[in-house]
Amino acid sequence: MLARARGLARRRHVTNVVWRRGELEKLPLRSESVDVALLSQALHHAEDPGQALAEAARIVAPGGRVLLLDLRRHDQEWVRDRLGDRTLGFEPDELKRLLADAGLQHVKVTTGSRRKGDPFVVLIASGMKPTANRTR
Repeated sequence: MLARARGLARRRHVTNVVWRRGELEKLPLRSESVDVALLSQALHHAEDPGQALAEAARIVAPGGRVLLLDLRRHDQEWVRDRLGDRTLGFEPDELKRLLADAGLQHVKVTTGSRRKGDPFVVLIASGMKPTANRTR
């Protein structure tokens, strides 16, 4: 995956990317080192989605955001073997709870666009890491 991403970046002359390999549950980044953490279609592959979101919150600086695009709960079992999905999506309230449990505030979850007949619906979620001088 990294080789494909590097190749795409090279073809598009993107030079401002630092490439790191790691696990969602143990990110190879310093705490509070980024302004935004984006998990796009990744959380349903995590062994422990709560820990993955806690890691995303850890690396985000105070006032920063965790943005998440992932699937709404579905019944397509074939994705486990074929695509390595560990979770068959999430309910909106479940994502809200996971983001809040990771210590994020102002949590929002909305539904993305959906094609008729498509069993997969994308949820868009976000939360903000509290600033140091703000109480919960």
